[in-house]
This record gives sequence, C-alpha cells and structure tokens, in this order.
Amino acid sequence: MDNPSAVRRPPKRTTEACEPCRRKKSRCPGEKPRCSHCARLGHNCSYSSGSRGRERGSQDSIAAPSRDQEGVRFSQSALFTDNATTARLNALEAGLAQIQNLLRHQSQDQHATHDLSLSESPANGGLSDSIGQSDSVRQERGDRDTPPLPPKPVVEAAVDVYMKFCNFQPLPLFSPQNWRDSFASWDVELLLSIVASALRFKDRWDLGINILDVDKRQYAAAAQKLVMHKVSYGPVDVSTIQCLCILSLNEFHDGYTARAGVFSSLAMELAQSGGLASEHYRSWPEDVYEERRRCFWSLNLLKNLHGNWSGSFSFLTGDYTPKFPKSPDLPIGPTTGSSQVTPDVNVSGTGIISYTVQMSALWSRTARYARRRSQRREIVCWEQNSEFSSITAQLMELDAKCPPEYRYRMARFRDQDPARLQQARHFWSPWLLTKFLYHTILCLLNHPLILSLRLRNFGADGVPEVFLRQTDDLIKNHTAWVVRLIDEVNATSFRLSDPYIAYCVSVVATIFLQQSYAEDAETRSSKQKNFDKCLNFIQNLGAYWPRVSEMASKVEQFANVVATSYHNSSSASIGSGRRVAIDLTHFWAIIESCFISELPTGSDPYFGPSLTLHRPTFNFSEVLDDTLLPTPTDFNASAQTVSGDTPVSLAMANNLVPNIDQASMRLANPVSQQQPQPLMDDCFSVLAHSYFAQGQDFANMDDWWYSTAVLQDPC
Repeated sequence: MDNPSAVRRPPKRTTEACEPCRRKKSRCPGEKPRCSHCARLGHNCSYSSGSRGRERGSQDSIAAPSRDQEGVRFSQSALFTDNATTARLNALEAGLAQIQNLLRHQSQDQHATHDLSLSESPANGGLSDSIGQSDSVRQERGDRDTPPLPPKPVVEAAVDVYMKFCNFQPLPLFSPQNWRDSFASWDVELLLSIVASALRFKDRWDLGINILDVDKRQYAAAAQKLVMHKVSYGPVDVSTIQCLCILSLNEFHDGYTARAGVFSSLAMELAQSGGLASEHYRSWPEDVYEERRRCFWSLNLLKNLHGNWSGSFSFLTGDYTPKFPKSPDLPIGPTTGSSQVTPDVNVSGTGIISYTVQMSALWSRTARYARRRSQRREIVCWEQNSEFSSITAQLMELDAKCPPEYRYRMARFRDQDPARLQQARHFWSPWLLTKFLYHTILCLLNHPLILSLRLRNFGADGVPEVFLRQTDDLIKNHTAWVVRLIDEVNATSFRLSDPYIAYCVSVVATIFLQQSYAEDAETRSSKQKNFDKCLNFIQNLGAYWPRVSEMASKVEQFANVVATSYHNSSSASIGSGRRVAIDLTHFWAIIESCFISELPTGSDPYFGPSLTLHRPTFNFSEVLDDTLLPTPTDFNASAQTVSGDTPVSLAMANNLVPNIDQASMRLANPVSQQQPQPLMDDCFSVLAHSYFAQGQDFANMDDWWYSTAVLQDPC
C-alpha cells in the first residue's frame, strides 16, 4: 500500500479493462500499455481488441492479443487524434479561404482602391470576366431571379451613351477621359443603373444595336435590388454611392420622387459615415482622390437640385472638406473669345463644376424661399435682413467670383462650331445649366405673382417705388436671357439632355403666360411667342424624362385655366360687381416640380395608408365651386388706373381673394362654415382682374429682347 498509485482512487468508469483484471473481476485503472494493478502484482497485462466501449463488467472471453497487436492499436489511437486535429485545421483553412475570396472581391472594385491592374481591355474580354464574376457573386447572394447584364456589345454601347448624354449632365460622377480603361471592372449594380439611364436615349444609339424591346425599368429594379443588398450586408464602396446617385436621379424623373429622396438621403448618410465627406492626405494616386471628390460633390449637387438642404453639406470650406474635382477644360477654338484664356482653369478651384455646385446651392435656397409662399410675420423683401435681400447679395457675390472666361461674352457659345460643341458636352452642359440657374433665380425671386402673394398685406402705398421698378427691370431682363439661351441652343443644334434646365424654363414660362394677356397686340404676340418657345423646349426634354413631360402638361393645363378665366372675366357683367378667380393649383405644382416632396397628390403607392391618411389636404371649394365670386369689397376705381403704377401696386389695389368679404364667401358656399379653413388656402387663388393687370403692366414696354443695348451681359 506504500505505492502512491494504489492510494489514488481510479475513475468510476473506464472505457476498457485489461484481461487479467476482467478475469478476476477486479477494478482496472485502464492505463496502457500496462495498468498499475498488473504492474504491482507482476501480471502480464493485455487488452482485448474488441473491448473498447464495453462496460467494466463485460464477460466476453476474447483471447489476449500479442504485443505487436497492442502496438498497432496504440498507433491507430494516435492516428485518430491526428485526424481530428487535421479536420479542425481544414475547417480553419476553409474559413480563411472564404475571407481571402471576399478581400479579393473588394480589391477588384475599381472605385475602392484602384490597385487592380487593368491589363485586359473591354475588347480583350475584361468585361466578360467582370460580368461572369458579378453573376457568380449575385448567385452567392441568393439573387438568382435578378436578370443578368445584357450582352457585352450592349453594355459597351450603353456606357458610351451614358458618358455622352448623362455624365456631367448634371452629375460629374466619372472621368470623361479615363472611363474606358476602368468600366470593365465596375460592379454589376452600377452597370445596371448606367444601362437603365442610357436606354432613355434610344434614338441616340448610333451603333446599329436593336434595343427597342428593352425595358429600362427592369434594369433599374435589378440595380436597386443589388445595391440595397450591399447597403444591408456590405461591403459599401464608392461605387455603391455612385449607383445610389444615378438611381435617385432616374427615380425622380420617372415620377417616383419619394423613392428618389430615400436613395439620395441614404447615399448622403453613407458618404458621411464612410469618410467620403472628409479628405486626408494618403499616399494614394491622384485618380483615387478625384473619384472620391466627384462622387461627393455629385451627391451635393443632386441634393441641391432637388431642393433639399442639409447642414452636413456646407459650402463653407473646412480643413478636411474635399476639394472640388477637376473640371473639364474650357474648349478653345478659332471662335473662342480670347487666345489668352488658360485651359487649365480648375487648378485654383474655380472650375465649371465648382461654379455649378455653388450656383445649385443658391438655387436650392431660392426654391425653398419661393415654396414658403408667404407668412404673416415674414420680413418684407426690401429690408436688409430679409431672405430676399440675403439671396440677392449671395448671388451678387457668386457672380463677382465667376471666372471671366465663363461669362457669356467670353465663352461665345453661339459662335462655336456645332461639332465642337458636341465633342465638349462635358463642359458646355454644366455651363448652360449654370446660366439657366442664374437667370431663373432672379426670375423666381421677382416673380410678379409670387411677389403679389407675399406683399398682399401691404397697401399700394406701402411698397417702395424703387423696389417695384427694380423688380420690373429684373423680370424683363432675365426672362429675355432665358429665351435667348433657348434660341442659341436650337440654332447650334446642341442636344440638351439635362432635365433640370426644363425646371428653370417652366418658371419663366409662367411669367410669359401672364404677360401674354397684355392689351397691346404686338406685346401680346411677342410674349405668346416666347411662351410657346419655352413650352416646346420643355416638351422636347420631356421625350426622355417622364417627369419633365408631366411638367409640360402642367404648364399647358395652367395656360388653359388662365385662358378660361380670362374669357369668363371678359364676359362678366361690369355692373354685377362679380369677379372671376384663377385657380393657382397648377401654378404651384409647376413651381414645386423640382422638389422631392411636392404638393400632396392623394394616394401615393410608395406610402401606406397609415401615412397617406395623415398628409395635409387642401380645400378650394370656396374658389372653385362658383367661377363668378360674390360682390367683393368696393375699391376706388380711380386708384386702379393711376398712370405709372407697377404690376405689384396694381395687384395690391385690386387685392386678392383672401381679402374679399368673408361673409359673402360663406353665403356663397355654406359648406365652408362647417369645415376648418384649409391649409394655406390664401395662396391658391387670385382674382383674374389682378392677374391680368399684372401681366399688362409687366409687358407694357416694347419687346426689347433683340436690343443688345438693353440686354446686359451678366455672368
């Protein structure tokens, strides 16, 4: 008992007992190759080959194996342990292989690192490899029902069409020089969104490819599905944000404004959290920085053009704010204004892209100002701290910073060769957008109808005469500039494809419509001609963008409403004192067409009933039920025809519908006594007499469009 091994209590169960212990029915410690019990008694210890896993009390009588067999069994046991370790190592290696494949897929993303060698051009099969890899990735994600990319020639043609008619028009997402070397490695969702965009311009595919039966919505839906999978599960790259920008623009102009807002807001959040909104020095190629800058400022431009405002994206330059991307060089030809113009105008940050983005920010601010219509306690326009004065001052400051070579008289757009204009679309399209935005901002600020609504609480003597004269001059000058730009675009056969220019022209069209009802026949004919030019321009762009086509229909509908009201007003009995009101619903729909969230239109398939039932509604029954309104408050007839009165002062004298005797309106429409006043109903109708009086005064002067002495050359 002095042996320590005899004192230690053996385990209650052993998986195997030796033969001597089994015969004597004694407890076996189970040590191998010789148990301690047999060693202490001097017995020959051996184990049976079939005894593994049996209970200790087994009575099987199996012959004792030889020592060679015991060695074999010991080697097999060791081998079993080695196999388990090998299996674990194999599983670990398989997991590492999956991680390595994921990292390899990330490295192949051209927009994330640009480290992949683009040795294979699209002509040598690089695009086919990319498509095959993208299809396999799509199958791994479970998106087998997603349609694959179209054939390689169609993809190449689609990217080429996109670069001609969509890139820099308005979003400068891709380099106009280097895209051919990199597009074969783009992600499949980005290629699908580009194909969907290019299919809008089927009439401009000059490559002999039959694509008439291809549905762009099919590819857009596939791109949405893939990009949302990336947003949900990663990895999110620069190409993901580029795809969201393209999808947002397409969805907006297809009429799905709510979904467009979701995509752009999601892209903005990813840009912020992903570090795209800041720029730090790294030892990266310059192309990587340029691609990030183009993506960041394209997103910024998109949000501005949609009328959104985000405090995150500020134009106040910070230490880490990304620089503006390099702009296309100013085309210098034999007809360009000066031979001393430096082609590399973007080195100092004053390129055409920088100027366009900053002008779009001012457009966003102006559009939101006009959208508010009027507020009772708002500061009047001519005061120094008013929103009107602040926007005007900011526009002047931006105008002062405009590079001289970008001004109209230096660029000489009308003198450029049409073929050279088409080759330099990446410069001329942003240049034209900037010009249209500049003139439309001033037209929107000084719009006679919007000003009348804002100043309706002031009497005719409460508005400064210098303010009215300045407003009149600005309207005349800048509406004429818009028509001039339209004529020059048509004369040079420059095929515009930027849809946002149509929104600018639609604002100006509403001004010409009001002026076309002047009493002077020559003035009426001239303004009607300008209105028709604007409408035709919008309709031509509407052939590619459904929302622009819808806006052209709104302009026509508003023209019909005005024409009907004009005839009703003319036929109304003067002695009856009854007046005709013009419904401004279509007018505000035109003004707000550039917004992500426009006027409520009832049921929206994107939103469920829990949201749509609580959206604000507008009630126009007191205006629309009876065309001829009851007798309004008496006016001083002599004050309405004072010589030299400006349009806004006449509107104040004639007054608007909200100031008509409310008791008379309730008698005409008893329903309004029981219902609460609708939201902002005082801005949705105007007396026809006031409307046409404004049009007469604003068009009172001769048509000076062809007079170069009056037509000043702004930015």
